[in-house]
Amino acid sequence: MQSPFDEKQLKELDKGLDKRFISDRKGASGRKLRYLEGHDAIDQADRIFGHGNWGYETLSCEQTIIRDILTGDAIGVAYKAKVRLDDRGCIPVIEVGSQPVAVASIEDHIMGKRRKDASERNGEIDDSPFNPFEIALARTIIMESHEQAEKGAVTDAVKRALRTFGEQFGNGLYGNGRIAMIDGDAVTEDELKTDWSQVYKIPDNEIESRWPKFKLWALQAQVSSLTADDKVTLYGKIDQQRQKSA
Repeated sequence: MQSPFDEKQLKELDKGLDKRFISDRKGASGRKLRYLEGHDAIDQADRIFGHGNWGYETLSCEQTIIRDILTGDAIGVAYKAKVRLDDRGCIPVIEVGSQPVAVASIEDHIMGKRRKDASERNGEIDDSPFNPFEIALARTIIMESHEQAEKGAVTDAVKRALRTFGEQFGNGLYGNGRIAMIDGDAVTEDELKTDWSQVYKIPDNEIESRWPKFKLWALQAQVSSLTADDKVTLYGKIDQQRQKSA
């Protein structure tokens, strides 16, 4: 099937994502998570697809109460959105996204602030009745939190839809990243050796002596000549090192 993209667009889509677009944050487990900001994903779509050649429609965006599965108690509020993304000449993509509401309770907001204030001054937590100013401020912040969560859910869905177009929209940031593909019949051993020596920074005078050892380690066998599958395996090991060094 013929691609709806021209040669220049296909070349752009197949490039690795510029590291300047990658942001990171700490996840719930404490592990660093890498992601693409929503506005950057939209800028990428405008740049590659062209202004007016793509767009999205919000099919739904609903508030959801998250409950403890055992007790049924409400533990949070989130917005869940569904969008349809259209790119001229492409099959439409429908995706979902979600965003939790940062602050959903007047009591939680006020007491959270009081606990923070007490911790900063190393004093007792204020447990007096809430005053009108605290309540009014909490209401404003909660309204803003709902607005941000609603917009965030839609943006999350758009980003997930754009990921179907690959590396330029952050798809390689998930799992173990993008898996490099190679035609084992088309690449030569000399080409692999050159790539390996550059990636592993092997001195010129050690390439010939260390290459057989690398092949033995990577293939777990002594081979007289490389098959197509052997070359794919070697390339995979080299590419893993390339990503570690990046």
